[in-house]
Amino acid sequence: MTNEEIYGSFFLGTSEFALSVRSIQEVVNPPGRYTAVPLGPPYLVGLFNLRGTIVPVIHLRKLLGLAAGGGTDGDSGKIVIVEFDAFCVGLLFDRTGEIFRAEPETKSVFEYAPGTKSVVEGAFKLEDGRRIVQVLSPSRLLELDSVPREALEAKSKDRRAAGKRSRGLRKQCISFVVGDARCALPIESIQEIIKVDRVTESSLSSDYCIGTIDLRGSVVPVVDFASLLGYRTADRDESATRGDRRIIVMRFESEFFGFLVDSVENIVSFFREELVSFPAIGNRRSELFLGCICRDSGGEILLLNHGTLLSNDELREITRGHSAIYHAKASRTDQGAKGARKTYVTFRIEDLFAVEISQIREIIEYPKTLLHPPGMPAHCRGMLNLRGDLVTIIDSRSVYRMTAWEEGSTKVLIFKQDETRYGLIVDSVEAIRTFSESDKIRVPDILYKSGPGSVGEDVKEAMQVRSEGEGDATLMILDPAAVYARVSVKAA
Repeated sequence: MTNEEIYGSFFLGTSEFALSVRSIQEVVNPPGRYTAVPLGPPYLVGLFNLRGTIVPVIHLRKLLGLAAGGGTDGDSGKIVIVEFDAFCVGLLFDRTGEIFRAEPETKSVFEYAPGTKSVVEGAFKLEDGRRIVQVLSPSRLLELDSVPREALEAKSKDRRAAGKRSRGLRKQCISFVVGDARCALPIESIQEIIKVDRVTESSLSSDYCIGTIDLRGSVVPVVDFASLLGYRTADRDESATRGDRRIIVMRFESEFFGFLVDSVENIVSFFREELVSFPAIGNRRSELFLGCICRDSGGEILLLNHGTLLSNDELREITRGHSAIYHAKASRTDQGAKGARKTYVTFRIEDLFAVEISQIREIIEYPKTLLHPPGMPAHCRGMLNLRGDLVTIIDSRSVYRMTAWEEGSTKVLIFKQDETRYGLIVDSVEAIRTFSESDKIRVPDILYKSGPGSVGEDVKEAMQVRSEGEGDATLMILDPAAVYARVSVKAA
């Protein structure tokens, strides 16, 4: 009885490599796009979604230190999907070779010094030594993973068990762009998201910290998130906070910190079992990632663990022992005197509006395709199938008889009224703000209730809110229930 094993071979330039076919799941072409992984090693091309499995792709030429040649990059060549235990990794080669059989004893096994990590476990000498085929080890490839396999296995089991139970509560996160990556943070971890003109230089600044902002009496250090994640050196230019950039304010124990991101995208809803784990190949901050949220239309989003964004050493470096300066002073912000704090999403429909964040199910891009049932009223753009739920998309400018707006930059706020879901098209989403009653300066009704059919009829109240760095902002608090009642009457 033969002990021959079957191998598949692949090329990087003129160098030939082999893998046991038992570990090869399939060979695919490179995807159209990859999801960038913050703090990933140079040989990690990125992640892609292979029919629901998140696969990290390794640029094998870079991993092995081979000279550039053959033109292999993330957009060309072939990706070999290697499966070991319950996990997959993709290896980027120039081209495929052949299938061959070999007996294990004909393989020369390489020995390495203790502590040396190499993904090449040995080699075959074929055709009387004229052909050398290096053999790759799937287990050693996954040893590049800095997430313990036990932890990934536990997550995998938890996810399978969760699939057998009820879906449970839907969770929400805020997605944003930082460097080349699309990331998200759980919504409950975010205090607010603000836009400021500039940050104040501070003598306490560190490698990542670019200065401070004054947030209603609290001095908040601002960290350049892209610098923290290794995408660039800290941007200390005066224009660093301008354009689409926003500051996400979070609280770590008794301290407030601001994280400068390149843009804020959407509020994304997901169920826990939809969160897909992936091997954090060679990532020195693997605990940073809770998993990946997959969206058919919008690509993959990396969900971050906010508690691990800053290590204790980094916190101490940023504050440098001056915690009293940055402390979120409870004595100065007596909640009994100031009243309950509420968080709002601010957006524009020509003017600046806001709704309580708890009233919004999620925020999405304007859909590329909509269903158009016959007989829909003029203010309804169509119906959207949102993960099995039909959502009526409402043109807010049509409802309030405003000039039409270009669709390219619009967002859709998803609400649920009774058992009906509807989406309200807005010009743009501006920020997430938290303030208390004492922060408000009420605006008389006569200044915004301009007549029958106007948007003012659906406004609960209007106010001026103190906004550091931008001057006072006038907000009109929209009542989603009133909007729903209006469009329901129009549709009747």
